[in-house]
Amino acid sequence: MKVYFAFLPAYAFVLLHISPSTRSDRGTHPILPANNSVTLYLVGYSNTSYNPLIKCVKSEYTFDRTGITFKRYLILHLLNESTKQWKSTGFTLFVDTADDPIVFSINITGVAEDWKKHFHVRNSYKVFHYDNETMVLGEGCPGVSYGAPCSLWVTGQYADLKKKLPELTNISFRTNCENATFAPYGEDCWG
Repeated sequence: MKVYFAFLPAYAFVLLHISPSTRSDRGTHPILPANNSVTLYLVGYSNTSYNPLIKCVKSEYTFDRTGITFKRYLILHLLNESTKQWKSTGFTLFVDTADDPIVFSINITGVAEDWKKHFHVRNSYKVFHYDNETMVLGEGCPGVSYGAPCSLWVTGQYADLKKKLPELTNISFRTNCENATFAPYGEDCWG
């Protein structure tokens, strides 16, 4: 017994020595494309989220930041069913990353309830994967045999999907998302 307890002080010292650096990282927020100044383009989503009346969705940074909250403007092309014409519209939203070291999530605020309902905007999204140029967001946690409703957001260099996505982004999107569907931000979106 004494042999086992003899190592306990060394083990406790190592834990104490590691813990402060871990705690100090808790207050830092990850740099995601969503809380950055880049324009983001929706280029993939769960097939269950498809809406034929919406296309060409992008999110622009508005250069307005308060602490960890970033103001963004979501722009989309909406089909007017009576005129059959596409119209560009949008709304402001506020994005912040939750202070959780294990599971990152993005919180969305400032969206009117009717816009939330019409465009299926959630209050919070889990970040399944991110790097400097791509981000996979989900509406919940995927299960063992099923995916979660989710979306794939990228910066301009990947918007038309002609450039190959990073492998980890591709894997995360295909394995975590329910019926993952790619939707390039095509040429008809730039006009």
